[in-house]
Amino acid sequence: MKKILNWVFAKLDKIGKDKYQHFTLGAFITAFVFIILTVVGREDVAWWLSLFATFGIEFIKEFVIDSEGSPADFAATMLGGLSVGTPLFILIFL
Repeated sequence: MKKILNWVFAKLDKIGKDKYQHFTLGAFITAFVFIILTVVGREDVAWWLSLFATFGIEFIKEFVIDSEGSPADFAATMLGGLSVGTPLFILIFL
């Protein structure tokens, strides 16, 4: 078991801190927008708009504001959003 954990942690160490931050930001934006829309009574569109907001904010940040956009950063952010959005989708629509 220790060898497996050491192997997993060695692989995770190769991922840059920046990607972890983008992943966390994507999860936060998705959850935040979803909660706000649910509180104001728009549960019907909360899931879609939360992922769309994450996509839009990260797209603008990476490809409009930054001089050189990083597709890897964009993908990490969207994966973070999907890590929150997928369980929400299952809870709401299934």
